[in-house]
Amino acid sequence: MPVAESPVAEVSDARTRSVDLKTGFDILSGFLKALKLDPGSVSAAFKRSKNIAFTFSNVRRKYVDVLQLGQILSQHELFGDKDNFVLQPALEGGDVKLGLITDVIISNNFSITSLVNEETSAEVDVDAIAKAIGNVSADVKVTRSVDNAVKFEGPHDLTFAFSCLEIKIDPATGKFSRGDWMTNLKSATGAARTFESLQPGEENKLHRLMLDENKLHPLLIEL
Repeated sequence: MPVAESPVAEVSDARTRSVDLKTGFDILSGFLKALKLDPGSVSAAFKRSKNIAFTFSNVRRKYVDVLQLGQILSQHELFGDKDNFVLQPALEGGDVKLGLITDVIISNNFSITSLVNEETSAEVDVDAIAKAIGNVSADVKVTRSVDNAVKFEGPHDLTFAFSCLEIKIDPATGKFSRGDWMTNLKSATGAARTFESLQPGEENKLHRLMLDENKLHPLLIEL
């Protein structure tokens, strides 16, 4: 199947809601590791921060046509190896499902706004960050943008949102078929972090994943 690409203008250069420093730095650490950088090398630059917000530029969407995917699955006899150990958890029932990623939102650069509260920006030592990163990688550029934001730009795209379609497998034959959109995604830490398992007041347990409310791209998972 062809993979299409299109710009996502409504997301580009739009700042996210702010999150607390620990949560924000956890997210930042994931991006920095993807750029082959050590998050610890820049942590001191955010010592005055209480909250962090993100901005992504040059945002694009890569996707497959889910209608075409459905036609392929319904009109062709596609089978998986039902004896494959990778598929066994899904074949045995329970809560395990197979998900096919149909959309990803990508960008090769992002900015971080440091905040002392939800509205007021805090200064970040951009020079210290640039020096620390420059000693490790010449491919990543660090600059200061508006509102004391720190901009990171790398040579490769990073994925920061995705959507999944369930792929079902007949346990008897191994035949693939299309399921529903997956809105309840589990992390590797298990069932304690599913949406349905949360108790009142435990919303922060899902601080890494939040359902996107963007009506133009529903069901995308965003950081």
